Amino acid sequence: MKFFLPSFLVANLFFLSSINAQDAKTEIFESKKESLVTLVMTHELNEKEIRSESNATVLDSSGIFATSNNAVERGATNSIIQAAQAGQAKVKPELVSISLLHDGDELDAEVLLKDPDKNIAIIRLLPEEKANAPKFVAVGEPADKPQILNEVITLRKLPEGLNREAIPVLSEITALIPAPQNLYIPSTIGLSGAPFFDMDGKFLGVGSTSQQNAVIVPAATINRLLTTATKK
Repeated sequence: MKFFLPSFLVANLFFLSSINAQDAKTEIFESKKESLVTLVMTHELNEKEIRSESNATVLDSSGIFATSNNAVERGATNSIIQAAQAGQAKVKPELVSISLLHDGDELDAEVLLKDPDKNIAIIRLLPEEKANAPKFVAVGEPADKPQILNEVITLRKLPEGLNREAIPVLSEITALIPAPQNLYIPSTIGLSGAPFFDMDGKFLGVGSTSQQNAVIVPAATINRLLTTATKK
């Protein structure tokens, strides 16, 4: 004998499930939003200094971050891009300084490691700046490998005029790239340096780019780079 739930009970269960899912997403965002910070880089190009900003993910509460290696190597400003397109003699900017932006102040940092293949750089706040630094919220426990169409959460910063508030961005895993790349492909683009989390709030990886495609470098790879960087 088959048993069927009344349609109104099915609708109520679906509604309650949706509320619980929304609450879980809100909880993940509130607990993880401080794991996204902003780095400021100054590059010299054709005898001019050019500033740019980049997302960065807090890997360790002592003040260690992951960001886009492209941002560290050449910045991301229109002046730099236009110079490269124009074929000027010196199209590779030189990094002059890198700092953490916090409450209007800039705290000096240094590059520990650059991995051009993964487009990831590991950055550390200078020890003398730690007294002025906020309490960093690290990304936490790594997630298991996702499945295609799994929903994930990432973060981005609003522009300066909107106080650079962190906001959540929902995305999905659209492809899994096997070894040797070992990358995840998200449906969201333009979030290099930002953390990604699964629906349990575990750290999935850091946004990056590969062959002009948006990718997620998995947490396991990021943690290996962190270990290498801090052993130097």
